Amino acid sequence: IHGPLVMLAHTLDWPDRTSEFYRLGTLMEGGSLRLADGVYSSSACSRDWCTAHYGLNPESIPILHSGVDLHTFCPQRAAKSRPTILFVGRIDRSKGAEDLVSACLQVAHDIPDLHLILLGRANASLLSSLQARTAESGFPDLLETPGNVQRTDLPGWFARSSIFVAPSHYEGGPGFVVLEAMACGLPVIATGGSGLTETISHGCTGYLVEPGNIQQLATAISFLLANPDKAGALGNQARAYVTQHANSIDCVEAIEVFYQDVLAGRAAPPVAAERSA
Repeated sequence: IHGPLVMLAHTLDWPDRTSEFYRLGTLMEGGSLRLADGVYSSSACSRDWCTAHYGLNPESIPILHSGVDLHTFCPQRAAKSRPTILFVGRIDRSKGAEDLVSACLQVAHDIPDLHLILLGRANASLLSSLQARTAESGFPDLLETPGNVQRTDLPGWFARSSIFVAPSHYEGGPGFVVLEAMACGLPVIATGGSGLTETISHGCTGYLVEPGNIQQLATAISFLLANPDKAGALGNQARAYVTQHANSIDCVEAIEVFYQDVLAGRAAPPVAAERSA
């Protein structure tokens, strides 16, 4: 389970829950899960949506994900000519891109050379609006939008950045790019209330803010830029967390064991007892 349709419909209003797409999609999703010989989920958040709506037994669904390659994603030295905020993902309102630009425009009044990089595929109309807005606000050099980049190039972007921000309105999983940023020792600010909280402990491995709360986001960015020692400590603790809990070698081995258990008939069926009769 990774980002189930039923979760997206209830949290991001896509697809419309009155639509035929939603009816058929959730019918197929729920049916596939109930008929499977074994089910695992990349997060407790995604699992809980499916157990609640499809009558699955949460105790039979382990939380497993592929983890992070700690050799590729590791701290690197790189010159930082400007305080730089990095976002990686789909540049869309649901991912909080507009919220992040608003927060950075607030911070830029105190830090005029602030740099915001939005990496990823963009909603064209939103991107044009964000670029126009930063220029009209008097900060034409604030925003950089390089588009998609190769995953193998991400460590270099992390190294050139001061803070990684994941401002999504809702995320079903821990966020693999968030784990990669943490593995590179980058302090992370993310939104609470969804799967991101499964890897980020507020004040320990990162900072959490309310989804859509631009003032909280701006305050967190300003604080970490003004307190490099605290930002460095968060980055170190984030790296330690990923090393202990999200090393791809250990994670993939756990998935392999799960597959072996399913093939051998040792995996518990996903359907709750009251529904299996």
